[in-house]
This record gives sequence, structure tokens and C-alpha cells, in this order.
Amino acid sequence: MSLGSEHKAVQEPLIRYAVEAGWEYLPPEEALRLRGGEESPLLRTVFIEQIQRLNPGVVDSVVKAEEVLNRLVRVRPNIEGNLEAWEYLKGLKTVFVEAERRERNVRLLDAANIEANRFHVTDEFTFTNGTHTIRPDVVFLINGIPVIGRVKIYV
Repeated sequence: MSLGSEHKAVQEPLIRYAVEAGWEYLPPEEALRLRGGEESPLLRTVFIEQIQRLNPGVVDSVVKAEEVLNRLVRVRPNIEGNLEAWEYLKGLKTVFVEAERRERNVRLLDAANIEANRFHVTDEFTFTNGTHTIRPDVVFLINGIPVIGRVKIYV
């Protein structure tokens, strides 16, 4: 007895369950467009919009939002980088607010008001850092940030 393809047996049901739970499905082509290419693991346009919306008066320009995005994308791929990414997600990282002449915490997620966040799911999400390429079968993104994926690694 054949179970069929991995796509039919695993990916499609996982995506269907996510959509039923309220996640928005993005076709791979749309996710790639929102990322700005395979070199970015984040949905750039969604991230920039959400970080500004969640941080009024703190992240008040696209330039400031891109600064945070670039800092987040450059975290090291090791345990220290995992800690730094976690600190971003917990709202422990800061940005300098020129008008106030001080550092302020920046929020990437709104834990108190879940509806303020944007939830996406996509599949066949190819990402390359120039040396290695990974292609998760399914990726879940909150506010444009990939939070979990079912991964295959290609070298």
C-alpha cells in the first residue's frame, strides 16, 4: 500500500490545518516576492510594516525598520545567535530613538494582542546564504519572521 508523495501526505495536510487555524497561506512565488529573493529568510515587506505598526514612535521609518531587519538577519548561526534571536523575539533588544536621545526596546511580536500579529504559512521555501542552501518543506512565519520549518538541507 502506497502512502503517496510526501507533499500529499505531509505538506498539504499541515498547510490545510494551519489555514483552518487562521494562518494565511502564501504560495512559494508570493513568499519569494515578499522576501525580496532567496537570500532573505524574512518576508521583508511584512516585517517592515509590522515592526513599524508594533513600535510607534520607536521604529518610525522604513530605514529604522530595515536596520532592525538587517541586525536580525545577521545573528550568528550558533547557540549565541539563537540567544540573540530569542532576545529579539522577547522584546529585549533596543534601537536608538533620535527624538528621545535614548535606547528603547523594540517588539517583533505582540503577545498581549495576538490579532495584531500576522501569521503566514508557505511551502518549498528555498533560502541561501551564498554557501549553503536550505529548503524547508513548510515554513510558519509570524510578522514575516520564520519561526519553524520542516527542513531538508542541500549543500
